[in-house]
Amino acid sequence: GVLALILVMAARIGFLIALVSECTSLQLIMLLAIFHGAARFQPVAQLACFSISPHAKLAILTSRPDALRLMVGAWVWILPLIWLASWRVSVLVVILSVLFCSYAIGYLATRQVGGLTGDVMGGTILLGEITMLASWVIMLNLGLL
Repeated sequence: GVLALILVMAARIGFLIALVSECTSLQLIMLLAIFHGAARFQPVAQLACFSISPHAKLAILTSRPDALRLMVGAWVWILPLIWLASWRVSVLVVILSVLFCSYAIGYLATRQVGGLTGDVMGGTILLGEITMLASWVIMLNLGLL
C-alpha cells in the first residue's frame, strides 16, 4: 500500500531528474503528456483482454471497450510518440514496456483474484508510467534517441 506508493514516487522523481538533464523543456512536457495518456490507456487495453473480478466493487461498473474506442485511445498517445521519437523507438517503448506490463499484470490478476479490480487497474497505471519512464531513460543512455 503506502510503501509501494512511496517507492513509485521515488522512482518517478529519479527518472524525471534523469530526463530533465537530457531533454529540452518542450520534449519533457510532451513526454509527460504522452506517458500519462499511455498509462491511462492500459486499463482500457486490459478490459479488452481480461474479465472483471467477481470481487470488484466499482470496477464492475466498467464494460469491455469496443474496437473503435481501443483504436482511438491508442492513437491518442502513439501518434505523438512516433512524431517525437521514431517508429522504431515507439514500437520498443510500446511493445516491450507498456503492453507487456499491462498483459502480465492482467494475467496475474486473473490467476490471483479472478480478474481485474480497481486496485489492479490503478497499479497498472502507476507501474506502466514508471516502466515507460525507465525505458525512455535507458534508450537515452544507450544513444537510441
